[in-house]
Amino acid sequence: YRMTSNPRGFCVVVNNKNFNEGTKLEDRDGTEEDVISLQNLFKQLYFTVDIHNNQTAEEIKSIVKWYKELDHSNYDCFVLVILSHGSCGNVLGVDGKEVFINDIFDSFDSIACSSLCGKPKLFFIQACQG
Repeated sequence: YRMTSNPRGFCVVVNNKNFNEGTKLEDRDGTEEDVISLQNLFKQLYFTVDIHNNQTAEEIKSIVKWYKELDHSNYDCFVLVILSHGSCGNVLGVDGKEVFINDIFDSFDSIACSSLCGKPKLFFIQACQG
């Protein structure tokens, strides 16, 4: 794959640390160190890094929609990192509601996001899937 554009593309990080009371989900202590490391790494790799902290399920879906509708023609790659809680096949917003991982993947296929067709799309999910 060609990786010569500057920036290479977007590295979008959804970092859910503080979960709403009532979800009974523990806060994810230490996640901010992961965010700093990811930000430093992807900046060194010439990506534009966008950090989104403490997002509800609907906000995660809105972020995915915004980036899928973006014109990526001048970029070579797209990266999405989600740091959160999850369960089988999904990640959770800070409200405890589910976002299905396959729906995220499908948002960036060649039909839904044609400007990324033929380009690498990297997804890193740090969330329990048990």
